[in-house]
Amino acid sequence: MDYHVVPDALRENVRQLHYVADSWADAKAELSNQHMEQNDLGYLGVKQNIPDIYNTALNTVLDRLQSGFEALNNAAESLKNVADDYESRDAEFYTELGYIDDEMNR
Repeated sequence: MDYHVVPDALRENVRQLHYVADSWADAKAELSNQHMEQNDLGYLGVKQNIPDIYNTALNTVLDRLQSGFEALNNAAESLKNVADDYESRDAEFYTELGYIDDEMNR
């Protein structure tokens, strides 16, 4: 079986990864100011420690959103590097065959 790498297809995936990463960043931005104050749920909330439990869970979600954002951006950067590498290889190959020079002289 013969495999072919299409740099433009990889670049489209890079765009999609950036789009998804931005969605994760947007979600984090929306949630980042949603912490509870100690008295937000009144006396019973304080007695049951609900604001602290909620804030701990929210901080975990924010950390995971940040990690997801970073992972998606790292994947996009790696995929971009692969696309650049294959595009460079294609250019070298076409230059060796004289295809690029022929196209430029038309």
